[in-house]
Amino acid sequence: MRRLNAISAVTVIVLACAGPVAASLPGDLERQFAKADPGTGYSFRPGDTSEQAFEALRRRAEQGEVRAQYDLGVRHLNGDGAPQDDRAAVYWFRKAAGQGDPAAQFNLGLLYRHGRGVLKDDVESFVWYSRAAESGFAPAQANVGLMFFHGAGVPEDRRAALRWFLAAAEQGDPEGMSLAAWMYLSGEGTAKNVKAAIRWLQRAAKMGYPRAQFDLGSILLPGFSVPMDHTRALYWLRRSARAGYAPAERALGFHYAIGGAGLAPDHRMAHYWLERAVRQGDAEAMHNLAELYARGWGVAQNDRRAAELTLRAAKLGYGAAQFNLSRRYLTGAGRPVNLLLAGYWMELAAIQEVPDADLNLRALTYLIAKAGPAGVLTDNLAEAARLGDPQADYMLGWMHRYGDGAPQDDSKALYYFERAAADGHDQAQFSLAVMNDAGIGIPEDDVSAMHWYHEAGKRGHAGAQFNICVMLADGEGVPMNPVLAARWCRRAAEAGHAKAQARLASMYASAEGVRKDLVHALAWVTIAAKQGNPDAAAANSSLRASMSPTRIVEADTLVRRLETRIAKLRNATIKFGSPGGLQ
Repeated sequence: MRRLNAISAVTVIVLACAGPVAASLPGDLERQFAKADPGTGYSFRPGDTSEQAFEALRRRAEQGEVRAQYDLGVRHLNGDGAPQDDRAAVYWFRKAAGQGDPAAQFNLGLLYRHGRGVLKDDVESFVWYSRAAESGFAPAQANVGLMFFHGAGVPEDRRAALRWFLAAAEQGDPEGMSLAAWMYLSGEGTAKNVKAAIRWLQRAAKMGYPRAQFDLGSILLPGFSVPMDHTRALYWLRRSARAGYAPAERALGFHYAIGGAGLAPDHRMAHYWLERAVRQGDAEAMHNLAELYARGWGVAQNDRRAAELTLRAAKLGYGAAQFNLSRRYLTGAGRPVNLLLAGYWMELAAIQEVPDADLNLRALTYLIAKAGPAGVLTDNLAEAARLGDPQADYMLGWMHRYGDGAPQDDSKALYYFERAAADGHDQAQFSLAVMNDAGIGIPEDDVSAMHWYHEAGKRGHAGAQFNICVMLADGEGVPMNPVLAARWCRRAAEAGHAKAQARLASMYASAEGVRKDLVHALAWVTIAAKQGNPDAAAANSSLRASMSPTRIVEADTLVRRLETRIAKLRNATIKFGSPGGLQ
């Protein structure tokens, strides 16, 4: 019991604020898809969703009219006057994009980026963004910049990112202005230049762009080499928040809660603004609102509501919420006590380097080992699942699937896996895919299997990524596509999957979906052999015997670079993902 108290003594992570604007760059543009613009000469009116209008539009699209093809894609994408169908949207956008329509090219890039109607493919996304960007389409130019910034589908290049952000900004695109300002503030791809950043932000803010208003307000608070100005800062934060920009709503809520930015503490106003941001799915606002409920600030004290908000934020990947959720499972504050769930969420927090998470994780690992699987697997697990924890659902599915700690029952396993998978749990998505793939407890269904492999693969599950590779390479349940198969295989290989490493080596050796490259083939087969893959060991010896010493040295140098990258990715491995991992 003293050890439990020792963990509890670590300070709970309380109200958090994202801090200065330069702390992070968004993963992708928060844009909607480009809108339909029917223009003139059409036999339907904008907004006409009648069947006659749809048929007239379809006939024009089938006759090759580019604007009709584009508009039909938009209608299928939004379910506006046509059945909602992402695949049909892809089909018609591709038709229009092939005729050079930049908005269609942009939308096609977005669909590939997010895996809607197609398998997620950053390389293909970059291709379509680039075509639209080269036509001068400003939203695509900004997205090309983001792809260069993150190294998504193209080698990382911060200078190229800034060039594309500026290209969009100079056309009057407020998102491009905001992103260029971020680069100048952080000194990414250029020398740090706060004055240039403020110029771009002021232009975008005066255009009414909420994110630039938020960023400008944040800069005028402590943290940057400009005079602090609470009045102007609050002016821009309020304009952004009133426009419905969630980070600004969250920032106002934070400042009202603690009395920051020159405001007097006002917990009711804090609750108002945080609640608005929560309704938009802002994870940090959920975490902060949970703290108001835990402390009874501006609302009645309510641990259960605090725990619900903490779980929502934790599921969205917010590290501080994952830390606090772990402690709630440990102490029973608004959650049923469960050591294994406490360990799972604390490990996720530790991966994100949340302060004190490593210390707590070591203590929890010791307690779980002392309790043994029987002491932690079933303790209040059903209650945690009922309260919406996807890890609890996944664990119950695992237990029923393998008859470990619960009766073996594939139908119940499917039930719990489906619940967790719908909540974005990658291991549950993979398990559900395997059951569909192999016909376990359900008729064999390659289409559903590929769907769930894809969902798990997008979230970084190496086993799912490898299975996608195999299905694409063999044409199993999907059209054969060796190029896309090789891309998925590489993702799995870089995540440390030995079979994927061996398969990728074979692809390089035989020019399957990639150009023939024996140096890469030898490098990957060497890495796979080191992991004990027997086929790779034999192929490694055979390849080395057929290659020159110079080429072997090149391959061994590449091995070291690849192993460094793999090691970084492996640092994010979850120990507490499956109950069996503790046995």
